[in-house]
Amino acid sequence: MALLRSEVRRGITICIIEHNLEIVVSISDRISFLDQGRLLADGEPEEILGNPELSSIYFGERNS
Repeated sequence: MALLRSEVRRGITICIIEHNLEIVVSISDRISFLDQGRLLADGEPEEILGNPELSSIYFGERNS
């Protein structure tokens, strides 16, 4: 995590594919939410995590 943060501070863009929300939120300025290869949302972590439809997809509460 420290290495990733230091690279971002240097201006390097990093794309991480991760399902652990704790990790994603701790290091991300922006989150892109994909479902079955389709981009459903892109924005700041609070915006993405606060979206009830995205939450239901992530936690498997509805079929997409």
